Amino acid sequence: MSSNGYIAHPEGVEAAPEVRSPGHDLEIGGDADAESPAADPAPTVPAPAMPAGPIGALKRLVPHRIRQRLIPPLGHLRAQYGPRPLSAPRSYFRQSAPEPAPTISIVVPSLNTGLYLSATLDSILDQRYPALDLIVRDGGSDDNTPHILHRERERLAEVNAGPDEGQAEAINEGLNDAGGEILAWINADDMLLPGALARVSRYFVA
Repeated sequence: MSSNGYIAHPEGVEAAPEVRSPGHDLEIGGDADAESPAADPAPTVPAPAMPAGPIGALKRLVPHRIRQRLIPPLGHLRAQYGPRPLSAPRSYFRQSAPEPAPTISIVVPSLNTGLYLSATLDSILDQRYPALDLIVRDGGSDDNTPHILHRERERLAEVNAGPDEGQAEAINEGLNDAGGEILAWINADDMLLPGALARVSRYFVA
């Protein structure tokens, strides 16, 4: 066969037979100038639909490019603000524990959280819950945490300071030592709202 798709024959030149691949219209041989079938167009991906309602209406008024500039990147929230005074409704301060009050054991795991620890302990102790079992498990802090724990020692049921395997171990060991009817734990940089313990105890005895 010659390179142009024709068969050399002693009596002349004849066109090569047409060969079709199963399931395809691609021709091998035959007329070299024949047009090949058009390829299927690439599927189009529809644009994401706008949400319905007033939010969608507002978004449609703002061009997409501007909307993208207004969305803050992950980890850079422009809506953050500085510390604000904590206020609670007066009704929170009027919560009272049931009689007799069930014992509540709270474990506070800490490690170098002296900047917040005093506020955390005060948020618990200042509620004056009559049956409180407050346990602090410190992982060996080298900031002012030991000074705070020494100052508050008389108001705490248990203080255990020393190296541990992390927060999970501190919480588990504290809960193992707890003897309360209600068990809880709170981070050393968190706070309880006023009346929280009285509210919780009333829920459990109801």
